[in-house]
Amino acid sequence: MCLILMVIIMFLSSFILYNKERKDKIFTQKEESTKLPNPIIQENKPNKENNNEIVNQNKLISNENNLIVTNSNENTQMINIYDSITNNLIKKTTFYPNQKTINFIEKYNPQTKKCLQIKHFTQQGTLFCVIYLDQNTKKITKIIYYQDNNKIDSEAKYSLQTGKKISHTYYLKNGIDIDYIDKYNEKEEISEKIHYIVTKY
Repeated sequence: MCLILMVIIMFLSSFILYNKERKDKIFTQKEESTKLPNPIIQENKPNKENNNEIVNQNKLISNENNLIVTNSNENTQMINIYDSITNNLIKKTTFYPNQKTINFIEKYNPQTKKCLQIKHFTQQGTLFCVIYLDQNTKKITKIIYYQDNNKIDSEAKYSLQTGKKISHTYYLKNGIDIDYIDKYNEKEEISEKIHYIVTKY
């Protein structure tokens, strides 16, 4: 009987010790998790309550007018700027994986949330093209630049309603004088080609 009682006591003590170790382990894990760096911001859109919060590699920086959010990891980095009144995105800058050279800069209308302009850069840091909505003609304009002298290579116009190409103007190396213009029909086929003769006086 005494032997049985001893076995029961040993079993209970080992069970209590096991539970204590388990609780200690859980408590330690909870304590360690509270010591971890601030969590990574998953959403691009910030919360207005956290305007002054700075996170390890993802930063929220508040200035007088706008809220700047930086998201980065080992491959990409992105900087978003939000309008302080509407809390909508107004500018988005995306970097190449080296995180030193800008890949895209996008500008948005904070009221309509529509993209107003996209600038695309090469990995060497030179401007490759700009796409924007021409407020005068109400057409989408895409300008491509020569890479050796950063002058305008060509300029294409697209319909805002259909997205189809309307015309494409090609410039000489100086980026000012027009070489020729291609005009397109509804099927986006070249319907007319206009050649220019540049005369120097």
